[in-house]
Amino acid sequence: MENPYVKIHKFIDIKPMVANWEFPSFAIFIVGVLIAGMYVPDLLYKLGLMVFSFYLASFHNSVKHKFVRGFLAHKLYAMGIKGVKQNIPFHQRYFIGA
Repeated sequence: MENPYVKIHKFIDIKPMVANWEFPSFAIFIVGVLIAGMYVPDLLYKLGLMVFSFYLASFHNSVKHKFVRGFLAHKLYAMGIKGVKQNIPFHQRYFIGA
């Protein structure tokens, strides 16, 4: 007899992992390495750009896990850059249809 339940993966919200980084952080590192390999002629500058891309990917990973969702919007609101969400007037909240 077949199992009637649908098996759902335990970690359904986690992005694919590569080298202990989630894919967006790994993509930042790979793009930096590719740019260094293709466009930078000097070896010292290539190594510097590769190290910088490694630190940028690590910084992206740590910031992503440190702050909760909506943190940037909250900080922009606190600095006065982002305005308050506008609600509709109270007399238009409920629609009384025909």
